[in-house]
Amino acid sequence: MARSDRFRPRPRVDLAEPPAPVDLPFDISDLDALYRAYHRAPDDPPPAPTAVRRAQISVARGGADTFHDRTIQVFVDDEEWARLRYEGAVTREVAPGRHRVRVFNSLFSRSAEVDVRPGEHVRFTCGNGFPRVGFLMMFLFHVTYLRVRLERDTTPA
Repeated sequence: MARSDRFRPRPRVDLAEPPAPVDLPFDISDLDALYRAYHRAPDDPPPAPTAVRRAQISVARGGADTFHDRTIQVFVDDEEWARLRYEGAVTREVAPGRHRVRVFNSLFSRSAEVDVRPGEHVRFTCGNGFPRVGFLMMFLFHVTYLRVRLERDTTPA
C-alpha cells in the first residue's frame, strides 16, 4: 500500500432512512411476552399447568431376612439423606425428574436410577444380608460380611 493511499479522502457515506415502524402482535412493554416470543415459536402451545410440582422418594429398612447390624447410609443425588437403623425410614420431597438413590453399609453399595413423575411417591426397601456363602463362612471362620440390598417397592400405597 502506497503512502498516498492512506491520506486519500474517503467517500462520504449517507445514512439510510430509519425503518418503518413494525406492528407487533404483543406489547413491547411486557417483558414476559418478549421473552416468550423470543424463546418459543408462535405455533407452540403454552405448557399445560401442573397442579403438583413435587414428588416423594421413600427408603425404608426392614424385612424378615435383614440383619440388625450396621447402619445403612442413604444418598439421593449424592446428598446424604439419613443413616437408617433397623426398621428406620426416610421420606423427602424431590423435584420431578431423574434421580439416583444409593445405599451404603460402609462396605458395599447399591444404587438405582429412577424417573419420578410429578405427584408420584417412589418407595424403596433396603437391608443387610448374608452373601451366598455367608453361612459357610460363619461356620468355618466364625466371621462373614454383610451385603447391602436395594429394591424398589412396587406394591400400591
